[in-house]
Amino acid sequence: MEAPRRIPIHRSLNRPTLLLGGDRELVLGAGLLAGILVFSLGTWWGVVMGIAFWLVSVGILSRLGKADPIIRPVFIRHQKYQSYLPPSARWCGKTRSVPLTWKGR
Repeated sequence: MEAPRRIPIHRSLNRPTLLLGGDRELVLGAGLLAGILVFSLGTWWGVVMGIAFWLVSVGILSRLGKADPIIRPVFIRHQKYQSYLPPSARWCGKTRSVPLTWKGR
């Protein structure tokens, strides 16, 4: 009997896309907001505020990326299915009835 066939899965296909240690879309959005802040105010203190906002947001997003690199997709999926899966952490928690969309209406 032969050994089962092995297929290599490369790390680059399985890794989340991170930029500067944080989620790519969130880091780019923070950079866009910092740029908007800098160019809309057009003063030196606006530049300082934009750079400070950029550094603080990248620091927070990189720490968040270390803790859980796929937190943004998980949060989006949680928001999407929140009406179907109500939070009930205890055995005596209240349950909702089946949504109308599940009954085929």
